[in-house]
Amino acid sequence: MIMKRIFAYIYILLLTLSFMVSCQKDQDEVPLYISGFFTARTDSDAHIYNLTDDMGKEYSVDNNDLIFDYYNSGSLACDTDVRVVATVCAGNDGKYVIISKTFPISTIAPKYLNENMKGRDPINLKSIYIGGGHLNVVLGMMTENGQITHELYYMLKDNSKHIRIKLYHNAHNDNPVYTQNVYLSIPLTEYNIQKNDTVLFSYKSYEGDCVEKLVYR
Repeated sequence: MIMKRIFAYIYILLLTLSFMVSCQKDQDEVPLYISGFFTARTDSDAHIYNLTDDMGKEYSVDNNDLIFDYYNSGSLACDTDVRVVATVCAGNDGKYVIISKTFPISTIAPKYLNENMKGRDPINLKSIYIGGGHLNVVLGMMTENGQITHELYYMLKDNSKHIRIKLYHNAHNDNPVYTQNVYLSIPLTEYNIQKNDTVLFSYKSYEGDCVEKLVYR
């Protein structure tokens, strides 16, 4: 009777160890997905071959690894850097997925800010942070036609220890039917920003004028 109990305990122990090993094996095979802003580099054929996250970690990308390749050969410039929002799969399969380019946005001098741009339409701020030498912003844009007619500009004032960025949004009478995410990545290093300088980002929300204050680290 005692021997049967011993064998039963040994059998249960072996089953438990086998289950733990099996679970560990399954866990090891689960790929790690990392999403966020990246700097993508293109080759001479305008294909993305490298991604660098805002912590400086690089991911090599083969053209065959782009599971959802929204960038055809002619849509990106050759041999250049472009800011993208991407999800990379760091698992054993080595696949990388490009999700979206950042929304095209450019700075505009005050003298070129015409009456059509001065009327700012509201927009929702979802997240904002400084990383990779850029001010990275996720906006919620109310739209009916998928942001085709929307325009975004910013006016920048650079003075000692402060950079002021004012966002202008023109919806061109687009109906606010649903919210679509818009990704902005505004370069800061070209404005001679220094460590511990303050970045002020102002925009118009549906509640009124808002200002976000960030420190460049």
